[in-house]
Amino acid sequence: MSKKKYNQVYETLVENEDDLVGQIAYCMYKLNKQKYIKSFEAEHSRPPEDKELQSYVKCSEIPKLSIYEAQAAELISNTLSQAVSEREVELNQQFEKKLKKFVYDYEPAGFFERNFFTHTKGAFSGLLGNLLTTVVFVGFLYSIAPSDARDEFIVAASKNLIAALATFLNVDIGSITTG
Repeated sequence: MSKKKYNQVYETLVENEDDLVGQIAYCMYKLNKQKYIKSFEAEHSRPPEDKELQSYVKCSEIPKLSIYEAQAAELISNTLSQAVSEREVELNQQFEKKLKKFVYDYEPAGFFERNFFTHTKGAFSGLLGNLLTTVVFVGFLYSIAPSDARDEFIVAASKNLIAALATFLNVDIGSITTG
């Protein structure tokens, strides 16, 4: 006893559930088959018998399966191409809008802002880096110094710091008297 194939055309066209081209091709086949059945019924005032329908499918539809696949692939390709084109137009419009907003809202920095703040940030960063390095280095030297030298170190460091600040502020510390 031979096993009857009920969906021979479906099995031929559709490889798996995700085969969109095959499923669309199968829909095209079914559409043409339905047109044939309606045409047959209009002409003969009855539906086609199974043998007549099988003969139609075998002689007329099976040879066209590759055409249905090609049409389905072209339909998908055209649909995707159109969707991509529409999205491209939309993205271009968004880009243009953002670019115009950027150009119209852009306020260039003045000469003072461009030069002073740029150089000040760099100078401040360098100064801060040098200061931190000095503090770490002095802390290291202080930690390894003998205890009697630490007191002398603090006094000398204090005097040097005061002298450096006085020089920086352009103050003559010789004229300052305690009393």
